[in-house]
Amino acid sequence: MKLTFTILVILLSSYSGLAFCKASCATQKDQIINKPDVQVWKTQICRRGVIDYHTHKNARVIISSENAILKVLYKDGSYELIKLRKGVPKYLSKQEGQKLHEDINVSGHNLDLMVIEVIHPAT
Repeated sequence: MKLTFTILVILLSSYSGLAFCKASCATQKDQIINKPDVQVWKTQICRRGVIDYHTHKNARVIISSENAILKVLYKDGSYELIKLRKGVPKYLSKQEGQKLHEDINVSGHNLDLMVIEVIHPAT
């Protein structure tokens, strides 16, 4: 009986810890480099997390910490699925980002991305 109670307490503690870890995820952007010709930031998108409607003025390269799928949902209802492979850079053109869109993590896990934005000077 005492052993069963101890196991139950351990299991409940473990479950609470897992629940806390999941609850502690917050979709966020942490700037790493902010220079006139390049910006680099780390973004965490929680499981099923959404980055609200936005556009991009420049091309970007994204590198994912895990295999993942990012859904790009455009304001007009159309969408694209971007398949990301762990550690493999993915180039996103300037044109892809100019349309108003949301980014949605449709993977079954939190997603950590490194984003490198190349800023071309006006010509």
